[in-house]
Amino acid sequence: MRGSHGQKRKADDEEGPSEGPVPKVVNSSYPSTSSAALPSQSNSQPQQNPANYPDLLNSSLILDNIPRYWNSALKLGSGAFGEVHLVHSDRLDERSQKMIHNEFVIKIVRVEMNKLENIIREVKLHRMCRDHENVLFAGVCYCQMLDGGYRVHMCLEYAAMSDMSLFVMKDKTEGQIAYVCREVIKALVYIHEREIVHGDITFKNVLATHRGVIKLSDFGMADTLSNTRIVGKEILGGTPGFIAPEIIRQQGYDGRADVWSLGVLALSFVMRGNPFKQGMLFDFCTYQRQITADYYPDIENLQITDEFREFLDDLKQFDPTERSHAHELTLDLFIVDSCSRREFIEHYKNLRTRSGMDLPLPDEIQSFTVPDSRE
Repeated sequence: MRGSHGQKRKADDEEGPSEGPVPKVVNSSYPSTSSAALPSQSNSQPQQNPANYPDLLNSSLILDNIPRYWNSALKLGSGAFGEVHLVHSDRLDERSQKMIHNEFVIKIVRVEMNKLENIIREVKLHRMCRDHENVLFAGVCYCQMLDGGYRVHMCLEYAAMSDMSLFVMKDKTEGQIAYVCREVIKALVYIHEREIVHGDITFKNVLATHRGVIKLSDFGMADTLSNTRIVGKEILGGTPGFIAPEIIRQQGYDGRADVWSLGVLALSFVMRGNPFKQGMLFDFCTYQRQITADYYPDIENLQITDEFREFLDDLKQFDPTERSHAHELTLDLFIVDSCSRREFIEHYKNLRTRSGMDLPLPDEIQSFTVPDSRE
């Protein structure tokens, strides 16, 4: 797969898997990979009056239908947010002599008319951070008016190892945990330097490519420091258990809110799930009560090394001024002692295969790009 600007990313590093074709493996429990039309590929034009939507026209969204030659090869997931598809694109080149094949992901979301500005913010901030190796590359976005709202198609890089949900639940070493945390820290340093706070660091928003590159995704809760520092700011959302106390208490926050979430992410790898969840029911109100009571899961009795415990202890501070910044964590002893990329991806590929959760792997011979402009 290619990285930013359509150029193929090299080796993820010298310790990555060797070059060469990798066979595609599709588990029979997934839908057929035969092509299927994506929503919005109708013959009718989207209802629109551009003059009435200046914010849309000034954003990175294109008010139009997606190209008809984009077809869903596989539905990767769905939920309240919408759907995610692996897309195959086949079109003739400019001289109509050669067929150009491309593969990427489309995230489809339905948006109420008064919530469009949230999508515009997400797209803008994600694209500002997309050129870092550890941030999922975000390309062009198409938008159609639909039933009093909008349907948005976000073009994204394909991470064939999916998110860390399976990694959370299964056996792993501290070195492998440290590797994932190390790569997330690199992404956080980059986005914090751009005065952006991600706001939703969870195992569902941390992905891995087939070469073991960790990717931070989903900037739906991201915002700029100029906004996050506002005291009394309404909570946009997030994942209970991962939301920093200063956000819950509406005290204003900065990049150290992401560092709290990173600590909870690392702890979830040890405890094999959301460490704040107690019993079957767990929601925002329950988590809010825990934070009010200064509750944090016990880490003293965990069977982990002293270096890991000290790492967690730093990140669990309720007072953000007592927490490290992301750039300070790069030299932490626990992080420095992480495993190699090769060790991580070999472990995670085997884990997904044994669990029957294989996804199609990108072709190692042909490079693909994420569409970055109207086609």
